[in-house]
Amino acid sequence: MCLTVIRYNTIFRRVAAGGTAALALLAAPAIALVQTPAPSAPSPAPNADGSTNARPLGSIANWVAMEDLPSAAMAPGINHAVRVRLSVSPLGFVDGCTVLASSGDANVDSAVCTALQRNAFFTPAMNAAGQAIAGEYVRNVRWAPPPAPTAPAGTPPAQ
Repeated sequence: MCLTVIRYNTIFRRVAAGGTAALALLAAPAIALVQTPAPSAPSPAPNADGSTNARPLGSIANWVAMEDLPSAAMAPGINHAVRVRLSVSPLGFVDGCTVLASSGDANVDSAVCTALQRNAFFTPAMNAAGQAIAGEYVRNVRWAPPPAPTAPAGTPPAQ
């Protein structure tokens, strides 16, 4: 889904009411957000009951950056993956994050959830009547430590 911003002109009009002048607002809000389907977004396959699940908006690869993770995320012995369940509001925001499989470090797990709650957005789940409802999304977040620096060719080994 794409968001299109539409601006309306605000119109004020004097209305005489029992001999007293009053201002009446005769227009929609100054800014309205209208959802329009993204041209390349495929339609979600409905569930057996006609409902649809929450779907990620944008690139999920951008949800957690290396800068979001504490240095412990690169330590040996840390599992470089966290499995999480995100609670998605009817507006498409992440309003909860539960760690299903830990990295082995609570600070790393917490940093992953914080980044997801800040950066992940969804097309909300819909019931069979087409109304937005709360939903869930399960995801594995994986990362790899940066490669160890290598000495340029022809450099003698350090002693």
